[in-house]
Amino acid sequence: MLFALPLRINIISVALAARINNVAVFTEMVGTVVVALILIILFATKPIHPVSFLFDTGGVTGGDIITQLPLAALMGSSPSSASSWWRTSPKRRSMRG
Repeated sequence: MLFALPLRINIISVALAARINNVAVFTEMVGTVVVALILIILFATKPIHPVSFLFDTGGVTGGDIITQLPLAALMGSSPSSASSWWRTSPKRRSMRG
């Protein structure tokens, strides 16, 4: 049922569908900028934390960024990750043919 309206719009005119898409993208971009400006204005007028709060580790140590980045990359390539399951799943292999 949700697919019926976009299907009809595409059947009637691809140009109309493209125009609707362009309006949606423009609206999303304007909305994102407006929300960002509101957040910046709120932070500038009533800050909850100082800017240094963003760079505070809370006393946690464990090495510098040079040693942490490779470890973070290894975590993303572990065999238990979802992307690994997607590549090696028997169901996925059967879908390929």
